[in-house]
Amino acid sequence: MGSVVRACITKCLDSILNPQKEVKVLYKKSSEFDGHVYRAECVIDSPAEKVVRYILPSPRGLRGKWDKTVKESEVIEKIDEDLIVGRSATHSVAMGLISSRDFVDLITVRRYPEESIICTNSKSIQRKDCPSKDGFVRGVNYHGGTFCTPVEGYVFRYCDQ
Repeated sequence: MGSVVRACITKCLDSILNPQKEVKVLYKKSSEFDGHVYRAECVIDSPAEKVVRYILPSPRGLRGKWDKTVKESEVIEKIDEDLIVGRSATHSVAMGLISSRDFVDLITVRRYPEESIICTNSKSIQRKDCPSKDGFVRGVNYHGGTFCTPVEGYVFRYCDQ
């Protein structure tokens, strides 16, 4: 499974965010479920705010430009500037053998301007006002996140999209 994750991350980052170094993927057995948890690391030639825009859900957002698994994405509720409830849905795969999934996640964005760090954190939640849509199976995302930190001695070229 690690090589699949690595290939996907590499392809996504190569085509959109221009990584400057190899993508490093680490994994270990999960203590919460039967499977593995993954961590990917790379250097991206872009400021943290721009990277976050490629990650967060949005109906016509940037995530769909690189993540071809995403079929739909929306913000269900904006609780405040840094806390949202998002819904995303994936395409079916393996010629329909694996059904489309939809996910409802609580997503927070934390900014630490004094250190130039931005992180996103998310986890699936259940909401009575957001049942699974017809044609989708409700999926579960375990704890996840993205940490964007500066790399000492590295200068990015900013090109807004």
